[in-house]
Formats: sequence, structure tokens, C-alpha cells
Amino acid sequence: MVSYGYNYYRSSTSTLNGSTIHAEHSAINRLKSRDKNKKFLKINIVVIKISNTGLISMSKPCKHCIENMQLLANRKGYCIDSVYFSNNLREIEKWSYTELENDTCKHVTEFYKNAGKLKK
Repeated sequence: MVSYGYNYYRSSTSTLNGSTIHAEHSAINRLKSRDKNKKFLKINIVVIKISNTGLISMSKPCKHCIENMQLLANRKGYCIDSVYFSNNLREIEKWSYTELENDTCKHVTEFYKNAGKLKK
């Protein structure tokens, strides 16, 4: 099974106006829902970012994606096993989903950094 996704802005009518749907979520949202009575199907996620200059660049999932992509996958009948992403050295890394969850150096996007400033 293959699905794909890409980053895009939420609609202007969304309560989270200005935020984006990241490629990870976009790809999971495109997956066909499975029968709820079946065991979760293990899947892998591959996230590759191509810069404006055409080079592979960092695509490690952000804190928000890590917190939510397993929930999204589970709702559709899937369980994320591993996540592949490009790093700053233009290499592909493979991490288990658990490793991503336990990572102490999670990236926070500008949208959520700014949202946190507004709450204070």
C-alpha cells in the first residue's frame, strides 16, 4: 500500500488559520480506512523534503506530527512502525516511531511557537 502527501495551508475558514497540514498527516489522511475489527496493519512513513534549490533537506517530523500521526493512523486501522526522513547531511535516517516519541530534541514549528506566545 502506498500513499503520498505534501504540506499545504489549512483553509482560511479553519480555526487554526495560518497553520499547515504537514506531509505526514496528508499521506495518512489519504489512506483508505480499514475494517475496525481487523488487527492494525503496520506501516512505515517516508518523509523527504526537497528545498527550493532542489536539494534534499531536513524533514524529521515536528513535535506536533510525532504527537498526532500515530493517532491518525490508528483511527484508520494502521500502526506506524518506522519513520524514514532526510537529515541535514542529505541522508535518509530510519527511526522507530517509539524512538521519535522518546526523542528529547523535537522540532517545534513557527506556528506553534507563535501560538504559545499568544497564550501567555
